[in-house]
Amino acid sequence: MSARLKIDTKATLFDPIEVEIDGKVIKVRTFTIRDLQKIQELEKDALAGSVKAIKEMIIPLLETDDPNILDSLQLSQLKPLIEFVVTRSMGVSEGEEKNASGPGVN
Repeated sequence: MSARLKIDTKATLFDPIEVEIDGKVIKVRTFTIRDLQKIQELEKDALAGSVKAIKEMIIPLLETDDPNILDSLQLSQLKPLIEFVVTRSMGVSEGEEKNASGPGVN
């Protein structure tokens, strides 16, 4: 019998991910590999200081009708916002270690 991994890209069992900016709770959209690729392509320009690239990276990931929702953020607040959205969307819980070691063997 063959092994099979079935993936339904429409349904999700996960709780929604949300961010709060100035008291406004905003749901994070589920995003795809294509979305992540676009973020990575914009990252170079964003790191060079392009505010347009920064907004193009983040705004599409948020379920908001306000394209200016990020305007009040300090630059130091952008990195934690991006890291939270991307890592949580990839299924990494807050405080979860990457490459955490398993139990020791005697």
